[in-house]
Amino acid sequence: MHPNIALIQDWFDKLLIHRDFSVIHTHRDDGAKSFGLAHEPLTGPAEFRSLHERLAELVTFDAVVLVDHVVSGDRVAVFVYARGHTKANKPFEINGAAFVTIVDGFITQSKNTWDLGSLTAALGQKPGLTFVELVDAAS
Repeated sequence: MHPNIALIQDWFDKLLIHRDFSVIHTHRDDGAKSFGLAHEPLTGPAEFRSLHERLAELVTFDAVVLVDHVVSGDRVAVFVYARGHTKANKPFEINGAAFVTIVDGFITQSKNTWDLGSLTAALGQKPGLTFVELVDAAS
């Protein structure tokens, strides 16, 4: 397995399945920007950690699978399938892609596009929200 794919697999496993938020500091550069989760990019570890801590209060991920990937130098594209359930035991699925730049073993940028329809419905929220807006509305 390519080391950058291994890093991304470890990232998703630790962050979503095991709720190990230390991965934000061990795998992600402090100045990293994440696009596509909110109207403005999430910058640095604090914003990103806050989002995932609040998400973990709302849902449990049962599986995260890297369905496909492409590696080109320091850039990785992954297609991801995830499933889980809410605190009310309503199931959900998320499909999407992350386009990630990795430099010296750290994520420095990610561009994300996720189909949140199933999660939005499971959380009883209106469609069309960004990931951050969905977590804010459901919290």
